Amino acid sequence: MMSSRKLMLALGAFVGFLLLAGILALAGVDAGLFDRPVQAIASAKAHRAVRFSRLRTHLLSRNPAIEVEGLVIASPREITTQPLLRAPLLTAHVRWAGLLLGRFELVDITLTRPQLDLVRLRPGVTNASFPQSGETGFLRSTRRLTIIAGSALVEDLPRRLTLRCVFSQVDRPGEAMSFRLAGSGVIEDGAFTVAVRGADVNGRLPSAPYPFSADIRDGAVAVELDGASGRPFDFKRLDLAARASGPNLTSLGYLFGFHAPNSAPFQLVAKVRREGSR
Repeated sequence: MMSSRKLMLALGAFVGFLLLAGILALAGVDAGLFDRPVQAIASAKAHRAVRFSRLRTHLLSRNPAIEVEGLVIASPREITTQPLLRAPLLTAHVRWAGLLLGRFELVDITLTRPQLDLVRLRPGVTNASFPQSGETGFLRSTRRLTIIAGSALVEDLPRRLTLRCVFSQVDRPGEAMSFRLAGSGVIEDGAFTVAVRGADVNGRLPSAPYPFSADIRDGAVAVELDGASGRPFDFKRLDLAARASGPNLTSLGYLFGFHAPNSAPFQLVAKVRREGSR
């Protein structure tokens, strides 16, 4: 009997020690004592440098939250020296259950005025590629992602494409397409504009299709797309309804990167499906 009681006391003391250590660790984070380790941990998880100018946390509260000022996420240096992301402010709420288990799970994130620099050197080589498990796990655990006044520069070197655009994601009651993007650019020396509406880019299972619609204009060429891709902004899998019109099919060809013959003015309606190279 005494040995069982001593064992229970020892277990109780051990659990109490773990709780005390956890509380002290959270208090240390709130006091700013672990900013450098936090940056190191974030960099290791992202497989690239993650820096910020100021971190404010409120972890020992009923509603744990963080504020990150001057957030910078670097790009792989072999692709570009420009950061992938710069954001003056990121705010988020933290899941309490995750903290108790030693995990840091952000459930409601707001990005204010994020700036993206996206570079594609060749197929499959971009500065936005993250390890699959980390990327999808992060997005799945984010219950709500709000993007306010985002901007992006996209450079696709093989396609000779440059696009400057603005984007946002804000929940709207009764609106399934919360993501918005609009911009203009140049592809193979031809100017074009694009407007996109899509579902939330977060909270999706890896196998779930991503619904979106797009309106693309290149001079007199007009293209409307409506359907789904395999993942947000990943067009290796597509199932789309397409409408297009213009003065010559060659313009449509260089816009989408396929060979098209010269033609008279055209109008077409098509079903477009893609699975990898097919």
